[in-house]
Amino acid sequence: MTFTPKFVDLVRNIAVVEGAGPVTLGPALSGFASLADAVDVDDQFYYCLQGVEKPIEREIGRGTTQADGRVARVPIAGTPTDFSSGAKTIALVAPAEWFEKIEALSGELDAPVPGALKARSAFEVETTLGVGEDAAVLGDLTVSGTTFAKGNLTVGGALNVTNPNTAFGPTSGIPSDCNFYIDNTNYNGFLNFRSWSAGAPQVDGWIRGRRGSGIELSGTAGVALLHDGTTIANVTNSALNLAAGKEIQVNGIKVVGARQGAIADDVSGATNQVTVNSILAALRNHGLIAP
Repeated sequence: MTFTPKFVDLVRNIAVVEGAGPVTLGPALSGFASLADAVDVDDQFYYCLQGVEKPIEREIGRGTTQADGRVARVPIAGTPTDFSSGAKTIALVAPAEWFEKIEALSGELDAPVPGALKARSAFEVETTLGVGEDAAVLGDLTVSGTTFAKGNLTVGGALNVTNPNTAFGPTSGIPSDCNFYIDNTNYNGFLNFRSWSAGAPQVDGWIRGRRGSGIELSGTAGVALLHDGTTIANVTNSALNLAAGKEIQVNGIKVVGARQGAIADDVSGATNQVTVNSILAALRNHGLIAP
């Protein structure tokens, strides 16, 4: 079971315990809050349990509040202290184990984060990071081969993806609702696609979002719009090029499709010849019929 500790300052009680069993809470010591008021049933926390007359009998551990109000003990050292009779105290603490975990998070992260992840500065992930709830990074985030199993990813600074197989969102086969945000104080958010084989990196294109706008696609080589692997159109810096057999529809009705064959000018000399030829010229100009 994941251990997610709760921290509350200045909590200390008289404790009643013998052997390796759970702790029954007595009154709070003068000047301290009661543990019973600081935590709820099933809350987890770090504790220090120590004898008053026999301070050599002591224990640092991970506690959980039971439904009967007693505290279940799991010593960090692995072996429960066999307490003898006599008065003891129990206090909420932040032990060395907790600070070691914090230091590990600031360096390499080799294990999944059990709950929410929040970082206020730059954060780098080299392998796989499984976030149980939400991940929020106010600074920069650098990822390589990272999968966010579930929850929301919020990035306030730059997002740097250094591995072509990096994935955001639910793990394959595991249903999950995920959102990806890029936050910026001037309300412009950019997701850039950049590549290079030698020399300076080249920005091939981007997806840009801002208030009151849609999606912009940019790239001199063009951007393909696909559906289920089939190309619908190619977007370049000068044209939207529909693939063969595709069409533009409005409300489900075709309005533009493949160019039709050429139609020769009217040379009949009829009174409406000029009008007919003007219509034909407009159709050719729009590319609806061949010239």
